[in-house]
Amino acid sequence: MSQGDRSDLSDASELADASELADASELAEPLLGPAAHSMDTDWFAVDALGHIGVFESGEGGAVPDAHFERWHSQSSQEELVELLLREPARSGVRFDDHELFEPDRRAGDPWDRYEVFTSPERVSEAHGSAIFELADPAAASDPRLVIGSSDSHRAHRLSCERVVLASTFITDQLARLWWELGVLRVRSPYYDIEPNRLGLFRFSCDDYSAGPYVRGEVPRGPLLRVESLSSSLRHRLAAVSFGAIDFRRDALVQPFEHLPSHAWSQEWLGTDGEMHPVD
Repeated sequence: MSQGDRSDLSDASELADASELADASELAEPLLGPAAHSMDTDWFAVDALGHIGVFESGEGGAVPDAHFERWHSQSSQEELVELLLREPARSGVRFDDHELFEPDRRAGDPWDRYEVFTSPERVSEAHGSAIFELADPAAASDPRLVIGSSDSHRAHRLSCERVVLASTFITDQLARLWWELGVLRVRSPYYDIEPNRLGLFRFSCDDYSAGPYVRGEVPRGPLLRVESLSSSLRHRLAAVSFGAIDFRRDALVQPFEHLPSHAWSQEWLGTDGEMHPVD
């Protein structure tokens, strides 16, 4: 992969029909330019085959300028997860529920980890959003799971074999309805769903010198492809398109090698191991 190789960069934004695109004001907060890139920005990209990657910049990772054309400066993977959960059933979003309710064994602060509840007594301690499993599929359509008029207050059923829903909810109400709805288990919060559970690739950068992003755990199930999504979300995700990258093949991705990008540092580390000045 050579520096600046953009010869086969596909314009995935052509996948969206402009006549179907939602007004940008309905999709995101006011956009800020690349100069506003600050710590811990999550950004998104599409590879040459239409696979979708979530990139966690940390404090030093580079962010392509094009990302800020369709996402705000503090975009997050939680925002993307929320949008994917709202996608219509005909889309290609599938959910991998393998070990979904296993205890969180990750290191870190308590607020960066999820909890699992198996009885209603402690569910009021949850963070106001959760993934929960029901014993009876019919309970998934219970109108009491809708606690408000907006879509963000609805329980979204995840596409998997078990009856699993994700919702922003009133914890006291869920505790009261636990036995009546047949709740089996609750994981809270839900907004930290691992991207690979939705068929996404995850890359992160822990290098303060704007080094390459390193691929994390890959999806176990079907890979989500951008062309299967609604036109408005396709349009936004295709803002950053890597025509020379295959997320399955390439474990390292350096945005500066493909697109105009922004970073705090004055130099960036290439996938060739060499330092390069930020233009």
